[in-house]
Amino acid sequence: MVRKVKFIVVVALNFLFLLNVSYVCAFDFKLDFETQYENASDKLVIDNVQSTYSLGTLGVKLSSEVNKKFKLTGTYGIGYHPNFKTGISGTHFNGPVLGSLMSIGAEYLLQKNNQHSIGLDYYYSEREVEGDNFRGFRNGQNLTVHSKAKMNLNEIALKYVTKVSQLVEIGGSIGTSFWNFNGSGVVFVDNVQLTKLVTKSNSSPVVSVFTILNAARPMTFSLTRRSYSADEFVESYELKANFAFSKR
Repeated sequence: MVRKVKFIVVVALNFLFLLNVSYVCAFDFKLDFETQYENASDKLVIDNVQSTYSLGTLGVKLSSEVNKKFKLTGTYGIGYHPNFKTGISGTHFNGPVLGSLMSIGAEYLLQKNNQHSIGLDYYYSEREVEGDNFRGFRNGQNLTVHSKAKMNLNEIALKYVTKVSQLVEIGGSIGTSFWNFNGSGVVFVDNVQLTKLVTKSNSSPVVSVFTILNAARPMTFSLTRRSYSADEFVESYELKANFAFSKR
């Protein structure tokens, strides 16, 4: 947990450094607040290990328009879940976790006129949760688990945006998500330590819809659907809100 806090401090300092650098760089950096919540329809099951797939984060997004057609983004957020649930071989555990989200993205504008635009988006993210105080009970024994899970996403999608008014734009995207899940659990029984590692990779469609409010401080709201085919099929829905830090 201490290692996580140190990492968060380092990232925060890096963002402050980037903000200072932006004043002397040719690129126009913009800073936004970003919050998101993703929740799966059921537990993610891989090799008889069950894991809740649900976490909300609050963080910042840094973006830069390299030119009129190309844009780069980076996001970092942290979250906390007071009662994260996992299970190993029929034994269920629950406890608090600290989560983090790191992502980078690239947007390329293919075509645009006064009413419509079409673009190509790339998105990479690392979503990680870690808890060192999971509690469970089996065969008359109280068990303690240290668990960590990471989901990596590589996504590419075609995006369409249309202008409803001078203030409002709506759009959507459809593409493919290449995902990789890695999880580990260490169970402490008396003086014995048992370790379980799981991993799974696959690909699936990803669909998103969004609304952009072009106010003095622009806001974006989006809903994204993903699916994960592991031991069982699971759907997830991600709600995301983005608020500009300053007037544009």
